[in-house]
Amino acid sequence: MKRALPLLVVVLASQAARAYTRTPWDKDTKAGCLFWPERELTFFVHRDCAPGVDRQSCFRAVDAAFAAWTAPLGTDLSFVDEGQTANTGADEHQNLVIWRTQDCAVAAPADAPCRAKDATCADLFNCWDETIHPVSTDPGSAIAVTTVTFVPGTGQIVRAEIDLYAAPPFLPSQQPFTFTVAESPRCGESVAPPDCVSTDIQSTLTHEIGHFIGLGHNEQDPNTIMFPSANMGKIKRTLSPDDVKGVTDIYPRGEPVKTCVGGAISFAPAAESDGCACRNTSGAGAWIIVLALGAMRRRQPRSPRLLATGGLRGRARSVGVAASRAALRLIVPVIPIVGGDFEAGLPVRDRAIRGFVAVAI
Repeated sequence: MKRALPLLVVVLASQAARAYTRTPWDKDTKAGCLFWPERELTFFVHRDCAPGVDRQSCFRAVDAAFAAWTAPLGTDLSFVDEGQTANTGADEHQNLVIWRTQDCAVAAPADAPCRAKDATCADLFNCWDETIHPVSTDPGSAIAVTTVTFVPGTGQIVRAEIDLYAAPPFLPSQQPFTFTVAESPRCGESVAPPDCVSTDIQSTLTHEIGHFIGLGHNEQDPNTIMFPSANMGKIKRTLSPDDVKGVTDIYPRGEPVKTCVGGAISFAPAAESDGCACRNTSGAGAWIIVLALGAMRRRQPRSPRLLATGGLRGRARSVGVAASRAALRLIVPVIPIVGGDFEAGLPVRDRAIRGFVAVAI
């Protein structure tokens, strides 16, 4: 069942914001930044939600995490919960939140093509892929991974997926994460889940949703949602002034989305069309691949899965390289992209760690 999330209105005390960051679409040059052209974004949650957690409580925690980013008065960003899905990521028409309960090192056969360097087994085998394709120096500490599909040259996001690690540990350095929804006390010898706080679902997802909308890590301020590490048993569900500044700067209420390309970009209403439309912009032959960027229910070209490099403790990074033109054979709705001095390519998938580092205390 589709349902719009309730609008939360909060007034935050004026405070000097610190250095929020935006995820660049070019990890090498740090050029550009990621963004959604839409203001109403949809998402699905896998029907199993988090293992060991009451399902309805789990779904409520997911909704609350998304709602946190719509709360500031200075943004008109909104999310629509499209309900539960059996999709494990292979259907790339959906933005997805899913807990992976098995490790790809166990689930994927040794000769599976997805074990190749520039691939991922996560969607095919419904598994946690960080063990096979680590993008950090300490894959055992990763709680969640956010994957985005975007258009290189513009940074427009066309799909996002949040994977959370709920598999039994495989590597010696890995630790099990027990997801919870309780507000207190911290889990310990005297109290055990589900009646305590271990890895808080709402706190973890609020951080991941920051990456979902294009924010990077704030390594300067541990009080922000976008700080890259979290203590086990700690709840951090409310946006800091710096987090608020990030979402309101990128998606200001009543104003165009803030991009990082030269010149202004505007988006015409989506229209149905067969195939892919390409057109020349004013400028020296800069061709733009016009793609579906409508109401998130559009079809989109499948593209090679690309692995980002970099560590959990560094800023979130994005890969932006052209995908195979064979993807143009698919049918996609068309939305014209107007203005700007840039060259866009086909959507590519970037799999990068954009989650907490678990810190035991």
